[in-house]
Amino acid sequence: MKRVATNAQTSASAEVRGDALVVSGALQRHAVTALWSALPVSLAQVRQIDLASVAALDTAGLAWLIEVIARVRRGGAQAPRIMHAPQGYASLCLAYRIQPSLEGIAHVAA
Repeated sequence: MKRVATNAQTSASAEVRGDALVVSGALQRHAVTALWSALPVSLAQVRQIDLASVAALDTAGLAWLIEVIARVRRGGAQAPRIMHAPQGYASLCLAYRIQPSLEGIAHVAA
């Protein structure tokens, strides 16, 4: 996938590298809007989602991650592991009663 910049203050990118979807930047509403269209239809090769370079995450970013996992599962693969979750990720999942692995909700979205 290509890098998607939304403005000077808020940008995010997602790129498939081997079996990982590497996400960076601010995974927030403004950036996520552009990332929706950048996702390829098939993500079946993705086994992990690397969030090590994600600087911020909000509910739109969490929804985007859930959709990514749903697309992976639609390709016939198991839900990928979330790696290097950013600060606030666990509390955001807790607020919405979602498992941090996102496995429980991904099969519903698929």
